[in-house]
Amino acid sequence: IAWERSTGGGGVVVDGSEICNLRVREGVPLLNEDLCRDCENANNSFWTCLVGALVSYWLSIFTNVLRMYPNYDVNCQKGVGIIVSIVAMSLNLLTWRGYYDFCFAAFFNGQYLFDNGQIIREPRETEDSVFVMFSWAPGFALLAVILATFLKVVDFISHFMLPTPSITRNRQEQRAYDELLREANI
Repeated sequence: IAWERSTGGGGVVVDGSEICNLRVREGVPLLNEDLCRDCENANNSFWTCLVGALVSYWLSIFTNVLRMYPNYDVNCQKGVGIIVSIVAMSLNLLTWRGYYDFCFAAFFNGQYLFDNGQIIREPRETEDSVFVMFSWAPGFALLAVILATFLKVVDFISHFMLPTPSITRNRQEQRAYDELLREANI
């Protein structure tokens, strides 16, 4: 996780394994500690889903490339393309949902009043106090997962709607094609 400091320049970057200790390190209760531990515990399943989605994306790329060529655009490639698209979409949606349920809910949204670097629990303003607003937004990685999921929807629709050549379903056309190949080799 990373954020910029509004004063003094620079920023703070915290490793994912240290995010629950952020409260202790910075002295700011940005995270609900119980929810943060739930997020930390669920993190392994997120990685499993993302790695599975990545593998299915490679399979999808190979299937799409094979379907570009007439001799390789067969029903099994179409079926594999549909199944791989469904698997990739499901894994991405599981990652989204898990992140939202277990992690995003732990982040604090709202404002705190600081006075001399300390959080003031009672709302009293002094000349040294500062209101700080905390809000969270998805970063590039989450946006990439969202984009990849929508691309998988397009991939699924493309595989589903695009028919294979009729020769893959018609035995008579297959025989005629085989005969043409034999004549060409003579």
